[in-house]
Amino acid sequence: MRDAITLLLLFSLWQALYGDQQKKITITDSGYTYTFIFTSSLPKEAILHYLFDSVQLQNHSNKTSSSRIIHDYGDYHDVELYLRYLVYSSRSTYRRTMLADSGVVKIEMLQFNHNSTFLPRVKRSYAEYRLIENRESVTVRYIQNVSFDKPVNWFYMKILESKLHEFADTMVEYFEKLEIK
Repeated sequence: MRDAITLLLLFSLWQALYGDQQKKITITDSGYTYTFIFTSSLPKEAILHYLFDSVQLQNHSNKTSSSRIIHDYGDYHDVELYLRYLVYSSRSTYRRTMLADSGVVKIEMLQFNHNSTFLPRVKRSYAEYRLIENRESVTVRYIQNVSFDKPVNWFYMKILESKLHEFADTMVEYFEKLEIK
């Protein structure tokens, strides 16, 4: 009985510190899978719009140096992202596809280039937002799978993990601000 009470107290502490947000990274020799989950009181259709719309993309992806739509086909569009950090820069193209009936936004990398010879090159990147309607909220589940062309060292992965958590936190803050409006 005491163990059950301890577990309940630990769970309550976790909820108080982190709310409904959950983040997890699984690292392999050739890449990683990153997942985060949060809830929003906004309607499902509004969340899908904010996750898919490229103008909104710039709002909740504040670490992107620049982004632009290359092609807009309605339910999907190709977006070019440019990132710059000190001496590192990369340019990538992603196809963002809206599957509104399923509550899914898929993001698939089409092209990747960067200026580094010692950092790994991204071979494949696939992500999706999957929305699940609950009684009074919508659960948003984000999952990203990335594979590299060579093994990644521990230090690089720690930096990457920090950037991914920052991305998740920025996303949650963005939706919290939208809920207040």
